[in-house]
Amino acid sequence: MTPDERQRAMDFILKSQADSVVRMERFDEAQRQSDEARRQSDEARHQLERQQIATQSELDTLVLVTRDLLAISRHTIRRVENLESGENRP
Repeated sequence: MTPDERQRAMDFILKSQADSVVRMERFDEAQRQSDEARRQSDEARHQLERQQIATQSELDTLVLVTRDLLAISRHTIRRVENLESGENRP
């Protein structure tokens, strides 16, 4: 091999190595971004699950209160009807 051929071969090897390092750095950065996006997605999913649990709890409470109010309303309507019809029993 002539000195020029050796130099070109060395330049090629060094350029290939440098390109490889750049590709690896880009890959690592893309992986970090992907990991961060996944972490944020997981956090958002957990927050949504917590909100759904809280909303379900509030809904359950509203159902119970509504059921109680309906029972009271039915009882009150019956008493009013009894009073209007002249009956005094509850």
